[in-house]
Amino acid sequence: MEIGKIIKKNKINEKEIIFRYPKIEDVDDLLKLINSLVKEKAYITIQKQQTKKEETEWFFKNLADLLNKKKVMIVVEIDNQVMGMGEIKVNSKNPYKGELGISLRKEIRNLGIGKELIKELLKVGKKELKLKLVLLYAMAPNKIALHTYKKCGFERVGEIKKGVLHYGKPLNQVIMVKYL
Repeated sequence: MEIGKIIKKNKINEKEIIFRYPKIEDVDDLLKLINSLVKEKAYITIQKQQTKKEETEWFFKNLADLLNKKKVMIVVEIDNQVMGMGEIKVNSKNPYKGELGISLRKEIRNLGIGKELIKELLKVGKKELKLKLVLLYAMAPNKIALHTYKKCGFERVGEIKKGVLHYGKPLNQVIMVKYL
């Protein structure tokens, strides 16, 4: 994995969409991304605003995991700003299995960018990490995400009743899997 390397370019609504590996300069944009999701109370597990220190620590831990082939991570850049990101973490006990997660700013949802991001993550995960299957957990009310995952070939394999707390409210957690 090459820091900052462009994986794919696309055009949507006259805007160039760049899918690339993260670089150190992304920390501020990634902080804006996560905090925008917290502010809108998006269906993510982080539920409090992050500080620059917390985001920087998170970033460098993830950078080490990237370089040690314990995960893949791709950012979505539009107009020189990171507007989304996705990752697949390798399961430490079963290295043929990974866990996927993506985050997109509200402004770029429903444009097909999430689907493209997932496809690129799966391609890189299979090639670089030798993954054979990828699973994910999604909050059951997040119908748009569940639909996107299904369009990308993920199959629903189960549901954990009240499996996650979302701002104090227990929500069911859907488990999906895709074999590579």
